[in-house]
Amino acid sequence: LNDILILDTIKVIDFFEKEKISTNLNLDLEKLKELNLIYKYNKFDNLKKNYILENSDILYASRENNYEEIKQMEDFIIELEENSFAKYIESLFYNSKKAYCTIEIYDNISLEIQNYLKILASKYIKKFIFTNCEEIVLVNC
Repeated sequence: LNDILILDTIKVIDFFEKEKISTNLNLDLEKLKELNLIYKYNKFDNLKKNYILENSDILYASRENNYEEIKQMEDFIIELEENSFAKYIESLFYNSKKAYCTIEIYDNISLEIQNYLKILASKYIKKFIFTNCEEIVLVNC
């Protein structure tokens, strides 16, 4: 249930018609390769993590849609959500060209909470800046 297989259904239908197949045919990954049918296979290791990310209110993006940057942000968001600290973060934006993440926090967060958020961010994000829309609160670059 955690895996997704994406097939080019037009190619599969064309194959069935070309080969005149009218019965069921079990298609596994090996058979798809053998038949040279185009597919994409996504294996999700942890359904809980996917659920957390899909239901989080924290917005996040990478300027270049870089996999490593997105992974850093997603791991950080999961940690925030699991420890009830997501309520302090509004958004994350990874500036791929300058290689740092802007973490937008809500206003009026205590210094103690800011320090804890810094510790959590440091576990996942290499370089980051905390901002609260009015000013830069913390730089870790």
